[in-house]
Amino acid sequence: MRPLLLLLFIFLMGCAERDSKPEKPLFNPKDSLQVGMTYDEVERLMGKPTQIDRGANELELAIDNYSLDELQFARAVAETSRIRSVWLAPKKIKPVGQLIYVNWIYLNDSRQDTTMAFRKKWKSVVTQKIVGYKYLINGYEVPKEEYDLVIDTVYRTYPAPEGWITTKEKWEVRKKNPPLPKPPDPEKAIKKMVPLTEDIHSSQYDGLQKHLFLTTSYWCVVFDAASGRVVNTDYYPFFVNEIL
Repeated sequence: MRPLLLLLFIFLMGCAERDSKPEKPLFNPKDSLQVGMTYDEVERLMGKPTQIDRGANELELAIDNYSLDELQFARAVAETSRIRSVWLAPKKIKPVGQLIYVNWIYLNDSRQDTTMAFRKKWKSVVTQKIVGYKYLINGYEVPKEEYDLVIDTVYRTYPAPEGWITTKEKWEVRKKNPPLPKPPDPEKAIKKMVPLTEDIHSSQYDGLQKHLFLTTSYWCVVFDAASGRVVNTDYYPFFVNEIL
């Protein structure tokens, strides 16, 4: 009886070892893609693409076809250069020059990523620019010519504010001339220049603001148009939505 149990135990151990062996990984044709492959070689591995785009060395951006989120994403990337590569919806780029690449797009192979970019923030700033001065003597506004005549004493032809400011010599002549009204007594001068300003509106750099974008990318195989051989393969973002 004991030898029979031992054989059963060995048999079960052998089954357990066979069952615990790791399964072979599934074949992924993308792992076999190489730079330099031809159209036929890629098609044998990946099958026919869902969509084919062609690009040129001169491009026109169809700005009207971009969403606001896509434009903000492109602007944030351009300002900060914090993203490794960007292929922003190439189907919205119109080739107008010599053909330089052919892009095979597999829409059945997609992924979504959250991408962070930083965008410059600007704040409105109002500064004041001095455009002139208002001249006051003893609380009354006077022309600059009269302001410059006064040092520490005010001599007037008539009482303020109607009376003009004059020099001491002319004031003494007027005081000694009986037919003319007697001028007011001299006053201690308190001079003040009040600046006249106008507002200048401008924008000032206010640091970086974080933006999060949800990008939908498709697997692409990019061929050189002249040689017809693969130059790059990767997931490229086609659709962008800002989430923060």
